[in-house]
Amino acid sequence: MTAKIAIATAEPNMFETLRGHLLAAGVALEDLYDKPLMTPDQTSEWLIANETELLVLDARLPTDPSAVYDTRTTLGAKHVLNTVVLAQDPHTSVLVIAPSFGTCADLEEECRAAGNALILPMDALQLHRHRILRPFIAILTGHPDETNAIPGAFRVIEIEIHSAKVECRLGTGEDGSPMLRWNTISDLDDLKSAAQTYARDEMPLNNWLGQTRDIGTRLFKSFVVKAIGEHLFSQIEKSAGGLVGLSFRFVISDAGFYPVPFEASVRYLSEENGPFVLLYAPIVRRIPSFVRGRASERARIKQGAKLMFVRSQIGEHPDLKLDSAICDGKKFDKLGNIDTELEHVKQLGAAGCFDLKIVNLSDAPPGEAAPYLLKQLDAFRPTILHYAGHAWSDGQQTATLVLPGLQPQQAVGLKLDRVAASDGLSTTTLVYLSACRGISKGCVQQLVMNGIPYALGFRWNVEDERAPQFAREFYDELYKTRSVCVAFRKACRASWESLNYDEESPIWLSPILLAQSTDWAARCQ
Repeated sequence: MTAKIAIATAEPNMFETLRGHLLAAGVALEDLYDKPLMTPDQTSEWLIANETELLVLDARLPTDPSAVYDTRTTLGAKHVLNTVVLAQDPHTSVLVIAPSFGTCADLEEECRAAGNALILPMDALQLHRHRILRPFIAILTGHPDETNAIPGAFRVIEIEIHSAKVECRLGTGEDGSPMLRWNTISDLDDLKSAAQTYARDEMPLNNWLGQTRDIGTRLFKSFVVKAIGEHLFSQIEKSAGGLVGLSFRFVISDAGFYPVPFEASVRYLSEENGPFVLLYAPIVRRIPSFVRGRASERARIKQGAKLMFVRSQIGEHPDLKLDSAICDGKKFDKLGNIDTELEHVKQLGAAGCFDLKIVNLSDAPPGEAAPYLLKQLDAFRPTILHYAGHAWSDGQQTATLVLPGLQPQQAVGLKLDRVAASDGLSTTTLVYLSACRGISKGCVQQLVMNGIPYALGFRWNVEDERAPQFAREFYDELYKTRSVCVAFRKACRASWESLNYDEESPIWLSPILLAQSTDWAARCQ
């Protein structure tokens, strides 16, 4: 016999269904054995007599030769899996077809022990048919089908967060087809607790790293690893070449969950240089929007993009220079490194990387900084708006930008929603808020409502001396790749690598990226 793939099931309808899906998935007719293997003994004899590449195994394979399926145990499937393990045949992989997700927990252990076995729920197979078989076969056989499967199968993992449930989906590549629905989680207690903690105005002062690491680990395990299945996730990770080959997309339908630090997820693997998923895969947020067309039409950063750098420094009033100013009852100190951040952007502009316009709000007439800024926006209509200065937020409503005021000791607030609604941002692709706490829940909602494809900001205070480094890494990479997501990932990793120890600064964890692009997956590679 020359067949490389066989189906083990005693149920005729199951055999015909699986055979049809395998052929539709690209399996050659001559490679597929045309009869079912109906018992564990018959299956074992086949495996011994043939150089089998893939065995598709019905989890309900009966031990009783007179039965068509076993509804109470998985002894038959276990026997076959143990035969594969004991034979130690590295050339045979096993795809177990389970009745539904989570119904064969005992077989999960057998698959993990075998190493070259995976479980595919029948309900997922019925929903997605041959589309879901292609990446499973690619993972198991180690050489993707040249016409259909994509190397690094399931490289995009999408977690959609609703107010009462979390849905997990898997991506199959760049062919534009819908993602595959995989699992739904309804236990959101940890998620709700994390949202309350990280929606606060200030970062946790006591053991901020330990708290964040613990929360991130629990959420990642619950909504990614366990939702997919620990063994399947490990195989997906392996087939993608490690975490660096995977992209995680968090679609947050309830903005109340926006500040949750998914970036702090921990993966303690010996071969990785560092424990944080953030450093290896872009974790971004996308909040579904009812704004039609605008976000997708302007999602690309092109050569010569128009960049407006807004310099908002307090304490430079022409009548008196001061080191601080008061805005809405809050004291803000003069920023010591704002011009360092500006200098690097100037260099990129001089090199022709961007069409740069600098708006220095200290040049505006005293008390006129807000209308001066809005007028400059309307005139220039930037592709990228970069705001460098102070901001504050109560954690729920829109952020307030802090601008120079009428009097030397005074600063004035400009609500971000006024900026977001400006006609000057009608063609803007990215809003970069280089300001502490500039990416609050309300801020995000305003940017989404006005169709801004990308927004980058910080959930916590960022040390003044570290903000320029992050901006430099981000814009250097953005110019090279034209990808906001890739630039964000590289800047976060570079910020972490520059630290002497993780607790030295939250600069690697504080940044948050909102990504509204409809072709998000293609922009993360």
